[in-house]
Amino acid sequence: MSGDDADQSDPQNVTIKKLLLYKGDVTMHLTEDINDRLDQYNRSTDAETKKKYLDEMIADDPSEANLFRRLVWEKRFTKNGKITGEDAFLNSFIALNFQQERLTSFLGHKRAAREVGVIYEQFMLSDHLKDYQEEVLYQEYR
Repeated sequence: MSGDDADQSDPQNVTIKKLLLYKGDVTMHLTEDINDRLDQYNRSTDAETKKKYLDEMIADDPSEANLFRRLVWEKRFTKNGKITGEDAFLNSFIALNFQQERLTSFLGHKRAAREVGVIYEQFMLSDHLKDYQEEVLYQEYR
């Protein structure tokens, strides 16, 4: 009797194989759903829509990356705990362009450097990030 014949005659072994296949299939669908929501989250520009996808992702997978993604969302779209609907990152990016000229001037370079530092700190742009944090920031700010 070959190994395959033995598997077919043992009902417990067949059940375990079906269970493992079922578990793998569910895991695959769950991963596809999370990736689909992440893609929709990254494509969305509306704060409320992004929050909806983010809440769904966190409910299914409360990973460090998703929790960090929530922190980034809060910094982008809330002020004093309230959703503003404005993208603070976009506003700050525009402010960075204005500070660029001031950084090279004699009179305003210290103040401009402080303001640039505040913007970098607000959006967690530093050299001390973990790999998953860098990936989340790349996806968020691209």
